[in-house]
Amino acid sequence: MTTVPQARRAIKSSLKRILDPKPTDAEIDRLWGYFNSACAYCGIKIDRKSRTGHNDHLVAESEGGVNGLSNLILSCNICNGDEKLASDWSEFLEQKCGGKTQLFDERRQKILNWIELSGGRTRITPQDQALVDEAFNQINAVLTARVEELRSHRDA
Repeated sequence: MTTVPQARRAIKSSLKRILDPKPTDAEIDRLWGYFNSACAYCGIKIDRKSRTGHNDHLVAESEGGVNGLSNLILSCNICNGDEKLASDWSEFLEQKCGGKTQLFDERRQKILNWIELSGGRTRITPQDQALVDEAFNQINAVLTARVEELRSHRDA
C-alpha cells in the first residue's frame, strides 16, 4: 500500500522526469561503446549480459544530478555498488588509480571528454528545478487538502 509521503515522492520524481528523462536504449549503447565495455574507474571489462555493469551518476540525483548521458558513466558493480557510494567521482577515481598519476589523468580525461561529448550538463539547472518545485507545490497543496477531506470523512 502506498502512503501519502510515498505518493508525494513519486509525484515529485515524475515531474522531474518530464524535464530530465532517463536515457534511451540507444543512448546507453553509446555509453557502453564509448567506455569500451569497461569500468571507467577500475578498467575491468564488463560483460553486458552479466548485469554487473552500472550506469553510474557522476553527480548523484540527490545532489541535483541529471539522468542525461553527460552525468552517467559505465561502472562495474563493485566500484559503483560497493565502494564509491556517495564519494566525489574524481576523488574516488584517484583512489582507484592508487597513486598512478598517468592512469588517473587518462581515465579522468576520458570521463571529462564523455561529459562534453554528451552535452556537458551534470546538474539540473536552477530554472528547471524551480519549475519542478512550483508544479509540485501546486499539486501538493491539492493533495494535502484532499487527504484531509478523506481523513475527515473516514473519521466521521
